[in-house]
Amino acid sequence: AVQPQLSDFLPIMNLSVASLLVLAALTKASAKIVIPLNKRTNHEAVDRELLLGLNDEFATSDAKALRGGKGKDSVVIKNFQNTQYYGSISVGNPKQTFNVIFDTGSSDFWIPGINCTKCDDMGARNVKNKYNHTASTSYKEDGTEFDKAYGTGRVKGFYSLDEVHITSTMTVEGQKVGEITDATGLGPGYRTFGDYDGLVGLYFAPNINTSTVLENAIAQKVVDEPVVSFYLNGGNGGELTFGGYDESKFEGTLTKHSVIGGKIQVQNITGYNLHNISTGPVIAVIDSGSSYISAPSAQMADLVKFIGASREGKKYYIPCSTPIPYFKIKIDGTDYELGGESLIVWSGGNRCMLGLQPNDTPNQWILGDIFMRVYYTVFNFQDETVSIAKAK
Repeated sequence: AVQPQLSDFLPIMNLSVASLLVLAALTKASAKIVIPLNKRTNHEAVDRELLLGLNDEFATSDAKALRGGKGKDSVVIKNFQNTQYYGSISVGNPKQTFNVIFDTGSSDFWIPGINCTKCDDMGARNVKNKYNHTASTSYKEDGTEFDKAYGTGRVKGFYSLDEVHITSTMTVEGQKVGEITDATGLGPGYRTFGDYDGLVGLYFAPNINTSTVLENAIAQKVVDEPVVSFYLNGGNGGELTFGGYDESKFEGTLTKHSVIGGKIQVQNITGYNLHNISTGPVIAVIDSGSSYISAPSAQMADLVKFIGASREGKKYYIPCSTPIPYFKIKIDGTDYELGGESLIVWSGGNRCMLGLQPNDTPNQWILGDIFMRVYYTVFNFQDETVSIAKAK
């Protein structure tokens, strides 16, 4: 099939950012802390069930805002079917290892506790790694209740204090960790199909008594700059960099956008010109804890109609043989192009599922991993900026 030309479609969504999330120091620190982000291989037998349930609590919930040394460090990120990106950390002494999602949209940090009886379903593909605080010499009791609401239900447990090892060179002492005893609210997407054990929130949330790993790392002078950079891809995974960014992971130069209050204040929106349909002013949030790009139902319906997709529940499908047109998101005069295969997260036979999803929040877009796979993002908590460039 002949691929469509940009000029044939080019719906434009004018997303003029007045406020964005937080994170993009363009000054380079002396060293980096790099965390590999890993990717799971495809398992078609569970992909559709996974995608129907997993991460809906993140993608469709109210947008989670982001606020806001010794050099930089990076973590490898794994990618499960382009919907789960996670890396490995360790907690306690001796170290206990966990696969976690690094979430720029929340400040929560939780892992399943050894006594969690509702963290795995019978027949689960991967049994969760569980934290045993009695085996850790660096553990300190806290006991405060942990009770968080997600889109599909609640996650309950209690807080503990312990060492957290993000990498071999990045250790945070006395970190408050949610020790989960009941993960029923996350549903089968987590308990049966999820390849991650827990969640590490990076958002600097005001008026919250719990400091994030990044906040504590800065206070303990483990990291110089309050900067986090994400490189995601549809291949083996990617990297999360603390304290700076990696020029080898993006093309051209980074474009910086201001952020106020943790959200991309999309102003002066005239619409994305889909058959003269106007979005009106909207807010957008770049969120690594969300798998998809989501928008208010009416606006998303206009977009997928233009693409030619059909809706089933909260998912959109398109024949895999159908060329997917491109559209542009405009932020502060800079166009960010999306479309083609970058929007596909699952395929089975001749049916492809798109990484687009409706939400119930008026005039609010969430730019999740689908956006971040295409664009390298640098979040700066001190400057309250996010910088974006085309990922390699």
